[in-house]
Amino acid sequence: EWSEHIGMPWSRKHALTALFKGGYIDRPLDSFFNFFAGGMPGLRGYPFYAIEGRKMLLGRFTYRFPIFSHFQKQVLHLTTDKLFLSAFFEYGNAFDEDKVAWEKFKRVVGGGLRMQLFSFYGFPTALAFDAAYGLDDHQNEGYTFGNEWRYYFTLLFDFID
Repeated sequence: EWSEHIGMPWSRKHALTALFKGGYIDRPLDSFFNFFAGGMPGLRGYPFYAIEGRKMLLGRFTYRFPIFSHFQKQVLHLTTDKLFLSAFFEYGNAFDEDKVAWEKFKRVVGGGLRMQLFSFYGFPTALAFDAAYGLDDHQNEGYTFGNEWRYYFTLLFDFID
């Protein structure tokens, strides 16, 4: 896994993030050990177990910018701090074939909101909502995935990526 955060020349607060993930298992084994390329850690436009294989390649490009910074308003036990908006594009696949079939790779587009807050004046709190749309059909075990919106909500101490 490799990620790079690139600041934009027109603003220190705008950033482009490039994330690349890959994996390789050199021999057939039980599918329990496969790479799964869907869901939050992978292609968010598809369910986690929908895309699997012994080899995996995926990339994610995210453009993120602030809606507001240091906006200190209190709501119950929460104090707001920053709100970010993002747009992303993901491209990847997991497969078993020896040759990479680029035409079978899946594309995902989407966007998200992130809010940094503090709980009880001192505990960092990270609230995120992402919506992702899988642009390509994918079949696995008789089910067809893609061409639908998938939504993700996280509430943590810090953001995942």
